[in-house]
Amino acid sequence: MKLGSTRPLHRFLNGLFFLVVGGALSICLVQAMQVPILGMIIALAALPVFLAFPEFGRTGGDVEFGFAWLIIKSSDAHLIFILYFTVICAVLLQLLWSRVRRARQRKREQKETRASDNQPKSE
Repeated sequence: MKLGSTRPLHRFLNGLFFLVVGGALSICLVQAMQVPILGMIIALAALPVFLAFPEFGRTGGDVEFGFAWLIIKSSDAHLIFILYFTVICAVLLQLLWSRVRRARQRKREQKETRASDNQPKSE
């Protein structure tokens, strides 16, 4: 299966692939929130979650803030953070893959152009 195909099934599978990989990355990001300093950088990336759910913005039953880390206690908070980071990671992976695919296509076209220019002309 070629990633980037225009057929509907392949487009669906591409999206599913990016969601699964984004989900795996998001689980790692949510767990990394417990690491000092790195946890606060990740928490800053999740600022929209804190704005949408003010109960996550202070120490309580759902989350616990430390000096430079964040410990998520409730399953609701885990779910919300994982979903947020899954969407962000999937979109970023899709953008990255489309850039790589375009660069490969340009390189392939340049090779074909050079190959056609180097062929002897028959008259």
